[in-house]
Amino acid sequence: MGYFLNAFLGQVDTLDKIERKFNSAKVVSLTTDIALIPMSENLFNEINNYRGENAIRKWEFLTTDVEDVILALIGNDKLSYVEIEYFGGEGGQSGIIWKDGKRIFEIEFQQEVVNAILREFGVEKEEKMRDEFDTVGLGRHRNTEDWIKEGGVR
Repeated sequence: MGYFLNAFLGQVDTLDKIERKFNSAKVVSLTTDIALIPMSENLFNEINNYRGENAIRKWEFLTTDVEDVILALIGNDKLSYVEIEYFGGEGGQSGIIWKDGKRIFEIEFQQEVVNAILREFGVEKEEKMRDEFDTVGLGRHRNTEDWIKEGGVR
């Protein structure tokens, strides 16, 4: 069984800015302060304005156009974007954090990337949980599509 997630991850107030701007963006709460917006193909096309691909290295749904639009929208807020892909125990996580209009963190296809990002947003591993990923409940869905179905539920 696999795990696939492409999503913006950050504080609810910052994600609300994206949700208000794009019809396909739906905030899903993880904790009282942290939430995600699943990056669906529809949201990607809406943000990217159906323009050609200007991919940032190996990112699937992160282009320079998407980055520019999101940075203009969030201002100096901190926001991350993650792409997670596992199948049969193999895979990795990629993540980027923006703050003050620039990249402050970027790691592609390694382990523990999402935990590092969550710690950057103040998430601490709860005692009975395996890690920050489990603490915020990122395991409750196994793919982006299921997060999209939950979208808008807070």
